[in-house]
Amino acid sequence: MSYQPAQFKMSDQQIFSFKRWVKKPMDCVINALELIGALDGRNADLMRIAVGDKGLQKDQIESIFSYLFPTNKWDFFGYTDIKLLEHFTMNIMEPGRVIFCGYYGHNVSVNAQIGHVFLIGKDSGGNIVYMDPQIGANGVICNLMDPTCFQYIQNKNQYFILQYSGKAGLVGGKRVASRKRHSSHKKKRRSRSRRRSRSRKRRSPRKSRKSRSRSRRRSRR
Repeated sequence: MSYQPAQFKMSDQQIFSFKRWVKKPMDCVINALELIGALDGRNADLMRIAVGDKGLQKDQIESIFSYLFPTNKWDFFGYTDIKLLEHFTMNIMEPGRVIFCGYYGHNVSVNAQIGHVFLIGKDSGGNIVYMDPQIGANGVICNLMDPTCFQYIQNKNQYFILQYSGKAGLVGGKRVASRKRHSSHKKKRRSRSRRRSRSRKRRSPRKSRKSRSRSRRRSRR
């Protein structure tokens, strides 16, 4: 099975306008899911309340993307050489795309050895942008070619990049299964309404011939 890094479409406006209202120390995965459009703001904040103090593990991340994009296979692939990430972002990644990344190592925000998730994007001008809403009071969006920005991800023990196999053309937040479920719900509702209407017709009392003839005689009088 052939895997490749997953590139999600994202406009410059989406890249530079992210905000989170409920802040949690371990909500980096939720931030990334909201950035790519897989979660809206309200559902993201509900997830932060539920799991923002614990974080999500590698297998849970893969399960989330399998749910969002069920026609694909997913692997949050780990490697040790950051040059692979540099090569992909500089030479292969297309403008207007972001990739879902992570590392295991020292995290400045919590001052501990821990796993952390972030996004790397390329804007319409070809600039490589690091996006991490968890850093500082308002998050960080900076150019990775700047050494002060690159320091956020350098010298980590291990790096991760989300890869997929299967249908191409990923767009943030486009759940393949949602349309099917929606249409199936509509069909179920229509079939239920038809059954109800039929049952009402069966239950509606019909007048006997005698009663109909009596009503005719009364009307004549």
